[in-house]
Amino acid sequence: RQRQMCIRDRTNIATYDFESGTQGWSTSTNSGLNNNSNWACDGSRSIYVNDDKSTSILTSPALNLLTYTQARITFCHKSNGVDAGEGFDLQYSNNGILWTTIKTFRRGTDFDQSGSGSGFSATNSFSVYINNTGSTAFALTSYFRFVGQANRSSESNYFDNIEITGFTAISNGPGGVTNGLGLWLTSSNGLSYTDGQSVSLWTDQGRGTNACLLYTSDAADDSLRVD
Repeated sequence: RQRQMCIRDRTNIATYDFESGTQGWSTSTNSGLNNNSNWACDGSRSIYVNDDKSTSILTSPALNLLTYTQARITFCHKSNGVDAGEGFDLQYSNNGILWTTIKTFRRGTDFDQSGSGSGFSATNSFSVYINNTGSTAFALTSYFRFVGQANRSSESNYFDNIEITGFTAISNGPGGVTNGLGLWLTSSNGLSYTDGQSVSLWTDQGRGTNACLLYTSDAADDSLRVD
């Protein structure tokens, strides 16, 4: 039996598909807008960075992350001609001047090559979380950027379907525990179920935004999956 749970405890901050252009992303000499649909994950456009020069950079528009405790960036990626051990870095800044590398991506470790020989079909989907602390503290003007780490101008990384999501702090938790807790479900608070009764609705007691089961069966015997 297929089971799915829906929750509403996150905020979509920005989405970029590049079909209308760079959509606010800054490009440079060794980066830009790609118009070849072979190197897009959907549609006909994406953005790219090649080589590993100081101009091999793609920078996002300023993002207001100030009210969130955690953020997530997801994106689709393709590569062309990138050698093993090369790839790109994902960096974050809260002022556009000082940058922190939050994840490195390398061919052979994090992704496989995709090129004309594979029919442009090899795509990679990545999701990276960062916390509002230390060098990744959030600000009214926060930025992400991709930095090329290949060694030739003919080696390119392409990015598409970029999405930035923000998560807010939990104000309540079981036994007073809120640190590191993203969702708290209980059938005894906020609902009037009796022992042995089927549970079709759960109330999120953490962020105060409800979660619901998309079926009406005895949930006590089912595993719940949260994205």
